[in-house]
Amino acid sequence: MTEYLPEGCLIGTADNRSSLLSYYTLSECMTSGKILEAPCIICDSHHNLILDLGCMKGFIPREEGALGITEGTTKDIALISRVNKPVAFVITDFRENENGETYAVLSRRLAQERCMRDYLGSLTSGDIIPARVTHLEPFGCFVDVGCGIPSLIPIDMISVSRITHPKDRFSVGQNIHVVVKSVDNGRICLSHKKCHFYRSAVGAYRHDRRGSRKTRLFASSVPVAGCRHTACPYLAADRRYDESHCQCTYGTHNRLYLVLHRRTRSH
Repeated sequence: MTEYLPEGCLIGTADNRSSLLSYYTLSECMTSGKILEAPCIICDSHHNLILDLGCMKGFIPREEGALGITEGTTKDIALISRVNKPVAFVITDFRENENGETYAVLSRRLAQERCMRDYLGSLTSGDIIPARVTHLEPFGCFVDVGCGIPSLIPIDMISVSRITHPKDRFSVGQNIHVVVKSVDNGRICLSHKKCHFYRSAVGAYRHDRRGSRKTRLFASSVPVAGCRHTACPYLAADRRYDESHCQCTYGTHNRLYLVLHRRTRSH
């Protein structure tokens, strides 16, 4: 779902910009619970985050800065590192400071809870989702899978060829797609090299189109989260092939199944 994209994907959209125009548009977003993004400009001595919403300032209390901060499972560096970067949030209240200026009280934690419940929690093994690279370590690549929720791609799951460091394939801020290997108690295991399966399937399909056999079956089942009924661009019109979309519903997360059957040529 477009609402639960990695942080930084919403901030430049026309919808996000229009939502930050005034107190009234922000009030509507608070009522609807809409997730927005704005740049973080300060992390104060108490690790509260200050955001620039354009028409006013936004305030994220430390305990609302991320999932796990209150419980101690998430370290405060997760808050400090957001300075000068986009932050996802929902608006919970409006208040006035000692100078009579209105500011918005925000929560990043609530946005992440919704993302985990409505999007990430419904993923299954084999789903392909968008992600954004946040930082690289010798043992793997950390990515944002939605609203700032982190996940790790181990180095052995990055590439089909051997690499010595994740920087051989990725750079910080890069938008990629990853395959969900498993989801266990909120922990999402990811793989990037399994995306090779999809590329291989497309390549096999294109090769098969040039085949000379009269009858042949090629089937590929590729689930894609957030597809919005978008057909694969590689599937050009070909009377020798049928393309079927199996129950591609637009809901919590969407899955596109491409199944190709080669028809028997008439003599």
